[in-house]
Amino acid sequence: GAVSITTNTPADVTSIPLTAGTYMIFGNVAYKPAVGTSTTLVDAWVNTSSASFPSSTDNSGTTQIVFPTAVTGANQQIISTGIRIVNISTSGTAYLSCEAAFTVSTAACYGTLTIIRFH
Repeated sequence: GAVSITTNTPADVTSIPLTAGTYMIFGNVAYKPAVGTSTTLVDAWVNTSSASFPSSTDNSGTTQIVFPTAVTGANQQIISTGIRIVNISTSGTAYLSCEAAFTVSTAACYGTLTIIRFH
């Protein structure tokens, strides 16, 4: 189901546990504002840290949309993340996360997370 979000606050949409190995991780996030919500920015990314935007030196797996003027209303935005290759030596978790800048009302995100393990 959808995860309620707070403006300018990262939130996990979903996650998948991983065992040690090398993975290709990517996903899609649907941003769903309520009627009357004004949106100026939407982010989506994959990471191995919960609700944490990847560092500026490792922006793989991120997508950001900045609207030149606020988009108002229940206009759903669907965003594909970039692809991220991760190599973990112990068990961990892959996260699909989102963040948005909005005012007036409420918003939520939902999505799908895909992982492919390399052998």
